[in-house]
Amino acid sequence: MKKLGVFLFLLTVAFPAWSWVYRGQGTAQNPYKVQTYEDLVHVGDFANQEGVHFRMTNDIVIHGHLWNPIGNFKGVFDGDGHHIVGEWITSGNNGVGLFNRILSPGVVKNLTIDQAVITGGDWCGVLVSTNGNWQEKGGTIIN
Repeated sequence: MKKLGVFLFLLTVAFPAWSWVYRGQGTAQNPYKVQTYEDLVHVGDFANQEGVHFRMTNDIVIHGHLWNPIGNFKGVFDGDGHHIVGEWITSGNNGVGLFNRILSPGVVKNLTIDQAVITGGDWCGVLVSTNGNWQEKGGTIIN
């Protein structure tokens, strides 16, 4: 039994996304569950991947953590009416926000962001720096 515990610990360290991916399958019927700040960070592991679904299951406080934007998002992120509280980005960088970019066919919906402070260069926003760009069509933002 001890060997199994060591194996699972090492697997979690080697593949950090594995530690939360089992809570869902990333499909529309069984999306990955985003329950914690760490889960929210791991949404970024799926940048540029179409058709991956996420659903928040409770409010998440990110104040006190240095936030790095989720990269080019092409999946579906359903806030399910929950809040992200305390997004704090202080950077001189361009293109900062909760998401760096939302690109088609990406969808972000049913999400509220409270108590956000964003300081950066060009193309900055609370939810997203840019919805699309000159090369790719933007995604869909709902509610």
